Amino acid sequence: MDRCSFIFKPFLLLLLVLIALASNVNASLLNSEERAFIDRHGPISLAVMYDFIPFSFVENGQHTGLVADLVKLLENKADIQIKIEIDEWANNLRKLEEKEVDAIADISYRPNRAHFSLFTTPYFEIPTVIFTRADFGGYRGFEDFSGKRVGVLNNIFYLDLLKAVPGIDIVEFPDYEHLIKAVAFGSIDASIQNLTSAQHYATRHALTNIRVAGEFRIGGVGREDLRFGVQSELVIIHDILQKAMDAITSEEWRQLSQRWTDVVTLERIKQQTLALTPEEREYVRQNPVIRVQNEANFEPYNYNENGFPTGHSIDLIRLLAARVGLEVEPISGHTWSDFMQMMAQGELDVMMNIAPNESRQEIMAFTGPYIRLAQAVYQHKDQQPIQSPEDFIGKTLALPDAFYNYEFFKNQPDIQVIPTEDSIAALILVSTQEADATLELLSVANHLSTKYGIPDLRSNSLQDTRFGRPIPLHIGVRKDDPMLKTLLQKSMDTLTEQEKRELQERWISRTHASAHHVHLTREELEWLDQIPALRICAISERMPYERIDQNGQYYGAIADIIEVLTNNAGLTTRLSRQPHWQAALDALENNLCDFIANAPSIDGHQPSVSITSSYYETPIVIATRQDAFFINNLDQTKDQTFAVLAFSEIETLIRSRFPDTKLVSYPSAEAGLDAVRKYEVFGYIDSLPSLGNTLNRSGRDNLKIGGQLDIAYQFHFAVQSQHQLLLDLLNKALLSITDETKAQIEQRWMQIAISKPADYRLIWQIGVVALLIIIAFIIWNIKLAKLNIRVQRANTQLLEVQRELEIKNRQLEQLAITDRLTRLYNRMRLEKAFEEMIDESEKSGRIFSVLLMDIDFFKRVNDTYGHLCGDAVLTDIASILKGHCSANATLARWGGEEFMVICPDMTLDEATTHADMLRQLIADHQFPDVGSCTVSIGVTQWQLGDKQKSLTLRADTALYHAKEQGRNRVCALEAGQKA
Repeated sequence: MDRCSFIFKPFLLLLLVLIALASNVNASLLNSEERAFIDRHGPISLAVMYDFIPFSFVENGQHTGLVADLVKLLENKADIQIKIEIDEWANNLRKLEEKEVDAIADISYRPNRAHFSLFTTPYFEIPTVIFTRADFGGYRGFEDFSGKRVGVLNNIFYLDLLKAVPGIDIVEFPDYEHLIKAVAFGSIDASIQNLTSAQHYATRHALTNIRVAGEFRIGGVGREDLRFGVQSELVIIHDILQKAMDAITSEEWRQLSQRWTDVVTLERIKQQTLALTPEEREYVRQNPVIRVQNEANFEPYNYNENGFPTGHSIDLIRLLAARVGLEVEPISGHTWSDFMQMMAQGELDVMMNIAPNESRQEIMAFTGPYIRLAQAVYQHKDQQPIQSPEDFIGKTLALPDAFYNYEFFKNQPDIQVIPTEDSIAALILVSTQEADATLELLSVANHLSTKYGIPDLRSNSLQDTRFGRPIPLHIGVRKDDPMLKTLLQKSMDTLTEQEKRELQERWISRTHASAHHVHLTREELEWLDQIPALRICAISERMPYERIDQNGQYYGAIADIIEVLTNNAGLTTRLSRQPHWQAALDALENNLCDFIANAPSIDGHQPSVSITSSYYETPIVIATRQDAFFINNLDQTKDQTFAVLAFSEIETLIRSRFPDTKLVSYPSAEAGLDAVRKYEVFGYIDSLPSLGNTLNRSGRDNLKIGGQLDIAYQFHFAVQSQHQLLLDLLNKALLSITDETKAQIEQRWMQIAISKPADYRLIWQIGVVALLIIIAFIIWNIKLAKLNIRVQRANTQLLEVQRELEIKNRQLEQLAITDRLTRLYNRMRLEKAFEEMIDESEKSGRIFSVLLMDIDFFKRVNDTYGHLCGDAVLTDIASILKGHCSANATLARWGGEEFMVICPDMTLDEATTHADMLRQLIADHQFPDVGSCTVSIGVTQWQLGDKQKSLTLRADTALYHAKEQGRNRVCALEAGQKA
């Protein structure tokens, strides 16, 4: 025994030490002041909701959901106790404001709550969406709700903003369940609520006639950010909860997500809610709101539409601010020049979509760039195009006051500048020829001219100049507020590439038919910022692909591709003229250019060079004399010699793919074709567009395109192998060019037809085919008699199958219109019954009434006894209805625990009496395991002019009042009567 004690005692001591250390891990999260406060204060009281599925709800008498599990994590992390107090949302908010609880869960930050609540960073973001019935029609914006009833939750945080929208009748509801049902039953025209809860209740009650009409955004409000709110005086509790949240690991967040929701935002919660230093948290507490400029019409980046700030830059700053716990207050109604003065005077905190220059750097600090945008010169279409900076001399320019290039042009003595309030005004002055030109971002000008119908504009990009260089956009922050700049940069650094891409696709890619903006990563933006321009090795004469004229203008199909690519990706380029492909390759390897515009498929053959994906493909053909046979591959002509263009991309490709082919290089295509004509070589090999272009231009009628190789020529860009970042960037930019754009460029430059010599083998092939057709016709006639007999037999069998199919169809039809559980009609069949009944009543004046029945407290039945017992209650009630309603009544399950009965030939009084009889039968019935259940019933009678919607709305209103009056009762409502 002593020996065992000697062996195990050290292990026991070690175990005790580990336990002590483990217990101190949580305790060490709090400092001595915080620990002392918790010891004095006791458990933290936290108000939570009972019906906010899947976040906070009650099931089987227990608080459950994401918040319940999150509270357990916080208790474990900080070694604290949290006391849960369950109530509806409006009461919870009142309790926090009146200091009856320490904290509240599932609150969203709003400035009007800041006087009574401190806020943690968000632990979840839920999309807020608009639900309508499926028959509502298209939804484009709030104007579609003019004169309509729109439902929201009581005291929801965007209620005041919504009430400010004219023409909308706002209806408040106590909880999400009533809200979504009100849409389905036609009590309201639309509801605004969070996506997760609405989808839950719609599924639970089988509400198949509703749909998501769109995402809700108003006055800076969109997604519902869920946080903990703490009494404004209890700063120490706020810090404790925030510390505990910051201590939750990524894996713990992931497990929480997998259990309660599949919404991707929670899985990225550690990215979306940053852990801040104590100094940063204190800054956010002291400065919860940042003022950001909102321009009138700098679309699609920063503009105001119907009184609501919107655009790419607005969404970006809201996203960045939310990630560090800040709220954005957009400041509207000023010009760009006003905003600059406000920044200098400290009346504004942040300016979006701004490019740094010397004067701005005196008053602002800048984050890194978040996007690069191509700029262009815009003129009236009848004006002589401006092609160089010198062409601005003597011109009148319209420029937005204080914009990026404004000061430069204003200080040029030979250029007159007209200051305008914004970009639209400048474009209009150019369109009406009151100004000669304006400089504007390509995507902005294209968007504005299309949206507002500004006519007669043309654009031109001044490559290789400061006015053709894409402009990187940054976030500007007041220079005396370095902490804010640090927070925004910190938030920018956590944005995923997917988040950036989603933002750009939402705002930029959709704004113009030809604009397909390329998303650039932070590394790509920073690298492009460090170089003046991308140097392109372009061939001086290789039409129809590319040509650089004596004025330095770049033409051809590849030139057009590069122009689209640079605009989409916001690239600055500079041409490096090269005489041929081999010279371009040497220049690339010697770092004299960054990429070659036209490179063959040489991967593996040139280790120092990498190529992009292909952006065009064209046949490789052979020019021969008229008397030569057609060539399908070079194996047919092993002993023949072929001409190629010296040092060209085609020569490189042919020599690498067909090393045994005899080739002779010629200094020009014309020289190679002359060698064919003179019998010096059998044929001249080139790509089809290039060869066709040469033949058409030179007029060599004695030659033809007499062959095609079994490989195609693929066009690529080529870069140095070590420049992987540039390779990725170019591949991404190539993907932004649409097939339609490529086709238009190809049609413009490269449309050449191949003409093959006549193939006389076709004649006897046609003869053989004709003979076979005749033989087949004879055989077919012989078989036709036998086939007729088979057809007769098949017809008999078909009639039998058809009869069986009709039986099956009737069975399927019955299944399609029947609720599987209760065997009553389903909602689809009920709606058809409504149409038939209303149509008959309008023609004959036949009366009918409608009963809408709801099981009282049915959720308790499911929660207490389980769904099987709940199903038994539903089927028993269905049996009672079947046994005590007339044969001509239509019985249906309306949804979830609700039933509807259409009673022909019943007045309102008769239907009310009948409904009360049904109510009493159900109340007296003993349900298996559950015991007794009661129902509430709403009754109404059809009147001339009623449709299904008005009838169900009245019945639902009557049902609502039956519940309001205490349940287990019947309430009747006549047309035009106010309950």
